[in-house]
Amino acid sequence: MKIIPLSIMPSKISMNFSSVINYSTVFIFAFSAIDKSLNFDTFYVQFAKIPMVYELELWFLAYILIVIEFVIVALLLVDKTRIIGQYIAVASLIVFTVHILTKYVVNNDSCSCGGVFTFIPIELHVIVNLILIFGLGYLILIKERHESLEKTNTE
Repeated sequence: MKIIPLSIMPSKISMNFSSVINYSTVFIFAFSAIDKSLNFDTFYVQFAKIPMVYELELWFLAYILIVIEFVIVALLLVDKTRIIGQYIAVASLIVFTVHILTKYVVNNDSCSCGGVFTFIPIELHVIVNLILIFGLGYLILIKERHESLEKTNTE
């Protein structure tokens, strides 16, 4: 089976794939950030299970995590900043995936992502994260390749 790069696929398919990945990422990060904000005490109790030195750092990191999730959503919704949002989303998803796998393997504990992820099996959570990581990574590669070709053609 040969994989066809999105750059040579019909543009409608390419745009649909891009939209599905981007808006799925927006939905998941927005839903997660809103759920953590509305249920901060529950989120904090779960988040506090991560070994940290000082409680003040935990509060700060918990708030920063929510802010980062909202920033990712904003970046992904604006065309000019979408690629930056995709890079940050991929990095965040990798960190989150490693975190939830570590919690699950070490403590047999669920994640503190909140929302719908609280109720789904850890395996499905990891699969969703991996789909988004590879989907966003593919979009980033296509975008970088396209920009590289444009620079080469203009020189």
